[in-house]
Amino acid sequence: MFSLWGKQKAALLIVFSMIAGLLCHYSSLTDRDAKGSRSVDLLRNWYKVYQTEGNPIAADAAGPGGEYSGCDSLNPGSQIWVIKGVKNRRMVACRVSIGYRAYKVFNGVRANGFVTVGHGVREARDSYVYRTSGGSGIIGRIEVCKYSNQADASFISLLNQNTVTQKTPNGISISSNVYKVKNHDRVCMYGGVSGYIPNVEVCGFEDAEYDGITLKDTIVTELMSVKGDSGSPVFYKSGSTYRLVGIVVADNDISTAIEPESRIRSAIGAIPY
Repeated sequence: MFSLWGKQKAALLIVFSMIAGLLCHYSSLTDRDAKGSRSVDLLRNWYKVYQTEGNPIAADAAGPGGEYSGCDSLNPGSQIWVIKGVKNRRMVACRVSIGYRAYKVFNGVRANGFVTVGHGVREARDSYVYRTSGGSGIIGRIEVCKYSNQADASFISLLNQNTVTQKTPNGISISSNVYKVKNHDRVCMYGGVSGYIPNVEVCGFEDAEYDGITLKDTIVTELMSVKGDSGSPVFYKSGSTYRLVGIVVADNDISTAIEPESRIRSAIGAIPY
């Protein structure tokens, strides 16, 4: 369960629904289920990764039939798949959304990638994330995943010449000039499931408690998300510019909880650009 405690001493409790791994969407695929769809690519890639027995070069190049033809660019709000495992010959996958493009420096070397949630990614059995549409194959590697009192976020580095744009699927360009929201500000979201949701009011800042962790001063808005929107970008319209705020982490029947970019940057060192 997910709950938010207000800063006031009054015991105001908002209970959040954490069905199917918070806002993640889970799915199982078989060869028969996936025939005739792009989803079969995911299954083939999964087996290819494990057939290489940890050889990252071979795994990175894996695609349908073992040949990788490249992917087009990814967008904030695009959905990705994390593989949880294979049980009884069935692939079990968790769907989350890309939050925003970012980079992280490892031993002096810059890695480009993107930020999404930690609560879905932490269940990954391998170290990769996969496309759901617009291409095939492995798109990136899980480099950092935090699911603790520090943050609910992860950084994925890109592989196979994939790129992440600043534009959502409906063409909104999200600036890396981060905006710190105030109470009663109005924000927007591009959800992996919900699509574009504009003009949603910020209701306050609460401590989010769920599954043994507590996130301080989570941004709470009116409800704007559904299951499957985890990791989706939230942004603020300032004149003609849309400025990054953070990512969706949970919701209930009346509210959505947002992890602010500042805490994500502090916890995992991912910098928007």
